[in-house]
Amino acid sequence: MQPIDDPRSATQLWIEAFNATDPQSVLALYAPDAVLWGTLASELIVSREGLASYFERALGGEPRPSVKLQRLVLQSFGEMAVASGEYLLQLSDGKQAQSHPARFTFVLKRAVDAGWLIVSHQSSLLPLDGRASTS
Repeated sequence: MQPIDDPRSATQLWIEAFNATDPQSVLALYAPDAVLWGTLASELIVSREGLASYFERALGGEPRPSVKLQRLVLQSFGEMAVASGEYLLQLSDGKQAQSHPARFTFVLKRAVDAGWLIVSHQSSLLPLDGRASTS
């Protein structure tokens, strides 16, 4: 894999790999010591094996899951960056795809040999009532 030039590209590559339902391509976008609070996870994932297992399960359903980016805000801090946003998550209920508005945050770090990699990732469904919403 070519080094990833910038945090926006890393985010786009993650979306493409997720939508291709390719767990290995998704995993390649994470630093070796990355952590994940996945949308479907019941606990913080802190190992490479845990990340691989999570994405194999999350991407294994039929119909295939997907994300469609709705909003992205990037903040850069030298060798670190934060990508925060919203996406529409398509998940299978076992019979058909269901759409779920969700949010995410990637903390990315520039690695010498790989470019920008995800070191921390949090994703969760948006609250349905939106009571605490501000723009």
